[in-house]
Amino acid sequence: MNFFQIFHKRNFPFPGGAYSLGLGLVLITLALRALLLPGFQIPILVMFVPAILVTAAVGGLRAGVVATAFACACADYALIPPFLSWKLPTNDAAMDLGSLGVTGIAVAAVCAILRSAIHQSEAAKAELTHALKLAGQAAAEQKHAEKALRESEEKFRSLIEQASDAVFLHDNEGRFLEVNRQACESLGYSREELLQMNLFEIEKDTRESELRRSWEEAEPGVPRTLEGRFRRKDGTEFPVEARLGAYFLDGQKLQLALVRDISDRRRAELALRTQANLLQQSFDAIILWEFDGVITIWNAGAERLYGYSESDAVGKVTHELLATAFPKPWPEIRDELIENGAWEGELRHRTKDGNEVIVSARKQLIRDALGVVHVLETNRDITERKQYEQHLR
Repeated sequence: MNFFQIFHKRNFPFPGGAYSLGLGLVLITLALRALLLPGFQIPILVMFVPAILVTAAVGGLRAGVVATAFACACADYALIPPFLSWKLPTNDAAMDLGSLGVTGIAVAAVCAILRSAIHQSEAAKAELTHALKLAGQAAAEQKHAEKALRESEEKFRSLIEQASDAVFLHDNEGRFLEVNRQACESLGYSREELLQMNLFEIEKDTRESELRRSWEEAEPGVPRTLEGRFRRKDGTEFPVEARLGAYFLDGQKLQLALVRDISDRRRAELALRTQANLLQQSFDAIILWEFDGVITIWNAGAERLYGYSESDAVGKVTHELLATAFPKPWPEIRDELIENGAWEGELRHRTKDGNEVIVSARKQLIRDALGVVHVLETNRDITERKQYEQHLR
């Protein structure tokens, strides 16, 4: 057991606590002197100091002072002549009694100082332990945060590496801070090479001053879409569409660009424009309508044949607009169209001015990339031929 444990604060299971303990120890000392050691002349100071010391050690300064006062009273009453009286002693007896009082108070004071020092030491130790615990928790939290940051960075890196679009992160000088695999593959540069370059070295159409002005006008949370041309490492160029977003990181304004190669889209648009021009140049009436009959394309040949302009026809139902007369019920023709993918035959239509025309019609079933069904209908006017045939008959 640690010796200094006797200086800890304690709660005693009897009334009066340390005060009662001190009084009891003084009485026990007096009883031992009277009953067990009657033949020995033990100095008063030697007799009572142990009781005072124990009382002050476990009860503090006040308990030690009370024990000292009680020991002096008991010594004066029972051990100093005249016995069993409260008369104040003189000469050597008074000196012994005074020494007991001074020594008892001194012992109590020393014990109180020692108790305070022990308590302060324990408090400092507790604070140090708490501080070390907090430091350990902070270190663990920092380690956890660093781990989470690494995992977040790895997840971000994995996501941008899997992106089908090229990803560029650059600063206000156009210097690339991060790129993904698709950016390297589309431009023909390695990642290390791109991180040594800037945007102005690969952007073809836009001048540097225009790019800087666009960058300065960019606002966080307001994405922009631009089109331009990029130059590969081998010098070839290709059209791109860039989705741009500005944001702040550690007080620095950065821009994230998602860039898509739109070469295939441009070729498709060119092919569509070419086909549209061909449709417009065709003498026959060409109508594209959805399977429910709603017209989406109405060429110049259809305008000449029926008298309806494109704006008049688009959005209308073809059979209702032209008052189509079928050679057999429409459900049968529709079923044949679905089964064979095409249908040919003669139809009777009514023009805008109310005249009836007979056309040789070919309906072709087509599906777009999304699986939507359309019908491409090509009609050639055979009204005069049918009239001539009728005249010959």
